[in-house]
Amino acid sequence: MRKRRRLLIGLLIAALALAGCCLGPWGTSYPPLGRVTRIEVRDPSNNTLRVMDDPAEIQRVVEYIDGHRHGWNWMSGWAGVPVPQLTAEFYDGSEFKGHFGVGPGFFECQREGDFGSKGIWSWQERRFLELVGLPDYQLRK
Repeated sequence: MRKRRRLLIGLLIAALALAGCCLGPWGTSYPPLGRVTRIEVRDPSNNTLRVMDDPAEIQRVVEYIDGHRHGWNWMSGWAGVPVPQLTAEFYDGSEFKGHFGVGPGFFECQREGDFGSKGIWSWQERRFLELVGLPDYQLRK
């Protein structure tokens, strides 16, 4: 009976650790994006839809991205990180700093050599699309 109880407690601890790591709201946090001089917005085929180089416009996007620095999960479901349907790539001069993408119901990012994703609401999708200057872009559900 004791052996069974220890096994059950061990399994419970492992399950809670896994849930806290991969499924909890805490997840991975990234540092602020820092200086960005250009944003290239791309579709899934890697076509450039828009290049942003206006400092005020860039600042609004960077503030939004920095507002979403926390709660990234390295894995979303068994299929891994979902593929975004629209991606904003960030540059400081010629230095690539990472990207931030959106798909139906999720954000995805590549920062610090790592990929992450997190679930979002439809109003968050719309706000991101507005900020990158493509408010009418339709995400395929």
